[in-house]
Amino acid sequence: ATVPYRDSQYLAGIVSAANSGSSGDAGSVDVTLSGPLAILNSGAISSATFGQGSAGTVAIRARDLRMDGPLTWITSASYANATGAAGNVTVEVADLAQLNHEAKISSDTYTAGHAGLVRILAGNLELNNGAAISSITGTPATGDAGSVTINTGNLQMNNGAVISSSTNSVGDAGQLM
Repeated sequence: ATVPYRDSQYLAGIVSAANSGSSGDAGSVDVTLSGPLAILNSGAISSATFGQGSAGTVAIRARDLRMDGPLTWITSASYANATGAAGNVTVEVADLAQLNHEAKISSDTYTAGHAGLVRILAGNLELNNGAAISSITGTPATGDAGSVTINTGNLQMNNGAVISSSTNSVGDAGQLM
C-alpha cells in the first residue's frame, strides 16, 4: 500500500482528529498489512487533537516500511489550544523500516496533555537525511514528552538523523530505551 503525496490543498493520508471546539476524543488508527507500506511526500498516518479530547493511539504493522519526504509522518499529537493528551505510537516491521528526508515517527504535545510512548520494533531500522523518531514537548506545553523504545536487529543512522525524547518547555523529556 502507498500513501502518496499531497496535492495543493489536502494532505494525503489516514487521519483521525478531534477538531477545535470538540469535546470528544480522536479515534485510534490501526493499519495492518502483510506486504510493504510506503508513505511518501507529505503523506501521513495520524491521530490528533485540537480540542478537549485526547488523540488516539496509532499502530502500524507491515512487512516493510518506507517513509520519504518532509511532512511525512506517523504520529499522534496534541496541538496548541487542545487540552487532551497525545496517544502512543507503535510501529512493527518484520524486515526493513527506512525513513528518509525528514520523515518522522512521533508522539508530540504542545499542550497540558502528555505525549505518548513511541515504540519501534523492526528487523532493520535505517534513518537518513534528517529523519527522526521522537517524542517532543513543544512550546508552550506543560505536558511531558513520552519515552522512545527501539528494538531492532540493525540500526543505521546517517546525515542528521535523530532518535530523541526532548522538551522545549516545562514538561519533562521521556526515556530512550
